[in-house]
Amino acid sequence: MKEWFKSQSRYVDFKDAQKNKFTNVSPGDVAFVYTGSDSRDVQHVSIVWAVFSGGIQTIDSNAGLKSFTYSISSPTSKA
Repeated sequence: MKEWFKSQSRYVDFKDAQKNKFTNVSPGDVAFVYTGSDSRDVQHVSIVWAVFSGGIQTIDSNAGLKSFTYSISSPTSKA
């Protein structure tokens, strides 16, 4: 799925989103999440629920928690 978004010029790297203070991210967007726990590039897919001045909040149906927040200050996150 990530490669398809890239091929359609609809993919924004997390560092670019951070640099732009998430102005290039909208509710309903897909967030590809890398947790750093193994070698896969994408380990989870979430839906962006909210965008705020400090980051984004996602909705997750198959995770232990149903909502995660990724902030501008997150140093290495990919979303």
